[in-house]
Amino acid sequence: MDEKTPQLETHIAEDVHNWEEVKRFLEENKSKILYPVSEKIKFWKRGTEEIETTKKEKIYRPIWFIRGYYLCEYLRDNVYRIEIEDKVKKAIRENEELKIKESSSQKKFALIPDIIETVEINNQKTLQIKDYPQEEELKQSSVLSSLTGFLSSKSGTKTIDVRDLKTEQVESLRDYLQETVDPELKFTILEPQKNESFIINLLKEKIIQKPKEFKEILKQEFVLTDFRLIYCPVYNICLESEEKRVELEIDALTRELSKKGEEEIS
Repeated sequence: MDEKTPQLETHIAEDVHNWEEVKRFLEENKSKILYPVSEKIKFWKRGTEEIETTKKEKIYRPIWFIRGYYLCEYLRDNVYRIEIEDKVKKAIRENEELKIKESSSQKKFALIPDIIETVEINNQKTLQIKDYPQEEELKQSSVLSSLTGFLSSKSGTKTIDVRDLKTEQVESLRDYLQETVDPELKFTILEPQKNESFIINLLKEKIIQKPKEFKEILKQEFVLTDFRLIYCPVYNICLESEEKRVELEIDALTRELSKKGEEEIS
């Protein structure tokens, strides 16, 4: 089987929602995020200026994107069955008389043996695979679902289709981020847990369909048409007052807002 696998490209997804937008949202809503209505009565005297953003991190998470096809052309023997009108008494093909039979429903048919067919299998598929540790369930505050301007994870996780994202190919991801990430933010790159061979084999399992019966294989190839490792950004933020600390995750592509953790400070 012929295989064509281009070199893996490293891409970075450009922010849909930048840090300035996220900062404005936090400034306007950090009191609501930290204290639900029941606690606001208790802490109503505390202004938002007493709530600090103690953690500002941008995390880049890897998503594999792979697209390809499997093509197989082969010959196979077959026997054709054709229906015969009731009034037909005899059928001759190339000086050879065909045997006319009758089905259980009393309809006449004839079998034509020694047919050689050329068959093509053409399977195409695209996969995108998140390759980073994912928490089974992020804690959700009812307050988050009431915040405007950002999507709460309670309303359902937005599915990212990387084909809709604007990405840029980079040679050195770390060098690129050191030059482009806002200096207010610490950045972290999550390394993929799977390797290229694993991802390619996963696609092969999905699309390669070798014929079970054949006379001769004429052509067989597996071709990758797109192979990228795309790093997608999320903001990891911690809001803290004298009594409480809340950690948030805000997706820079979908605006999805999730509460990762919450603790009282004694």
